[in-house]
Amino acid sequence: MCGIGTYGGSVGLGLVGECTDCPPGSFCAEPGAQAPTGKCDAGFICFGSSTKPRTDAASAVADTGVVEVCPKGGYCEMGSVAQKACKGGYYNPNEGGKTVYDC
Repeated sequence: MCGIGTYGGSVGLGLVGECTDCPPGSFCAEPGAQAPTGKCDAGFICFGSSTKPRTDAASAVADTGVVEVCPKGGYCEMGSVAQKACKGGYYNPNEGGKTVYDC
């Protein structure tokens, strides 16, 4: 059975090493999953192998370095793998920007 942070996208897997790491922008929260659980939350960046859609006090220990709050300066839509820049002349002074309207 594939563990959290991974999934088994093929039929007939025999070894845990055949599991696929959860892709950047998604999270895999359930063991034995056949596909990622869903996209990571807006306001966060997921780098891959994430087990939760966001980082907070409850999940920061498990996902440190895998999910981070969107840094100041731009915004991160749902399923982000990198921060998006604000339009010219705009800036987001806060962490956790979710849309262009946070600029």
